[in-house]
Amino acid sequence: MTIVHQFAITFMAFFAIMNPIANLPVFISLTNDFSATTIKRIALRSLLIATIIVALFAWGGQAILNVFGINLAALRIVGGLLVGMIGYHMLQGNSSKLQHNVSTTQPQPDIGMNIAVSPLAMRPRNNCDDDEFSSVD
Repeated sequence: MTIVHQFAITFMAFFAIMNPIANLPVFISLTNDFSATTIKRIALRSLLIATIIVALFAWGGQAILNVFGINLAALRIVGGLLVGMIGYHMLQGNSSKLQHNVSTTQPQPDIGMNIAVSPLAMRPRNNCDDDEFSSVD
């Protein structure tokens, strides 16, 4: 297998995992009140964070699992259970405590970090101490 073929297979796998097509509406809805320069800065920061995380786990993922004594089969089982639980809760229509009673006095979170790190997140969390993106331009 040539290196180009291996790169293409790996790129397609990461593209499917990151799912930028599905994350685009979330990104647009989170950044619709920001200026174009701020949106570009958030997008670049998200890309950088996601690239670092993917590279870290691609090159050192097995070592990280070995440090914690987790084998790949156990990780797959727990991942399947987690996806199953998420699907079950989505079918039940239960609302999350995170989606209600949001205080407007807290600074806005770092949207770039939320988009890059948590693809399942539907809104940013209010846990950011950095107020780089706290003002709407």
